[in-house]
Amino acid sequence: MEDEHILVDDLEEYLGPEALIATSGSYYGVFDGHDEKNAAQFVKEKLLNYIVSDVAFPIAVEEAVQHAYLETNAAFANACSLNNALSSGTTTITVLILAREIFVANVGDCRAVLCRRGKAIEMSRDHKPHVERSRIEALGGYIYDGYLNGYLSVARAFKNWHIEGLKGVNCPLIAEPEVRRACSHDLVDEALRRCSSDNLTVVTVCFQKSPPPRLFPRFMARRCMHFEKQL
Repeated sequence: MEDEHILVDDLEEYLGPEALIATSGSYYGVFDGHDEKNAAQFVKEKLLNYIVSDVAFPIAVEEAVQHAYLETNAAFANACSLNNALSSGTTTITVLILAREIFVANVGDCRAVLCRRGKAIEMSRDHKPHVERSRIEALGGYIYDGYLNGYLSVARAFKNWHIEGLKGVNCPLIAEPEVRRACSHDLVDEALRRCSSDNLTVVTVCFQKSPPPRLFPRFMARRCMHFEKQL
């Protein structure tokens, strides 16, 4: 087995008071290693600390997670340059729960599924090479029999730095994660994506005695106009 996993039910207890976690939280991850388990172990040990120590945390959690994945990947590359025996790779999925919000981030083909009232909701998608063909080919990579550069079955992972063509800054294998937030923010994001020209308000009603924690805005949306020609 080249896989690793992490289960943190209480972030404050796990990280200690110096982490300044202002709300209850949990963290879970699966790390699917390949070519030995060094990468999986490294990411398991380092990723969470990079998330909570990022300047964007906890105000802009999605941004902090994005930064942390890339910083962990760079740190692993540096470790491999000092010790070539570490060279390996891993796909990763993490679930960060802060109060009533869930943040799922993944690179590769590990999967997260949310069970809501008995129904399964996909919280991640596989990063298969054919889905990202244009990006891969633009960076000099290729897909052979469904495999990236004829070797990996995924388009995103913490890197196999020992494989020719899959190392360096501008290579076709990336560690940039997709992050999904299970929350009413998705409605606002979708309206902005469609260039809504009106005010945007989403109200979430909680039918429990304990109210949800106060939420802070992640960004200020710029006003954009959408015009349609009527025929």
